[in-house]
Amino acid sequence: LEVGALVFENYIQRETLKRCSRRFANFATIIFKLLLKR
Repeated sequence: LEVGALVFENYIQRETLKRCSRRFANFATIIFKLLLKR
């Protein structure tokens, strides 16, 4: 799960830089937190 979390976080950073969207960053952060709760 830790490796997947790092990859997912890296993906979030890449997409955030591409879209430059705070909404997307917030949305991805919420999903990331939900995945960590499992």
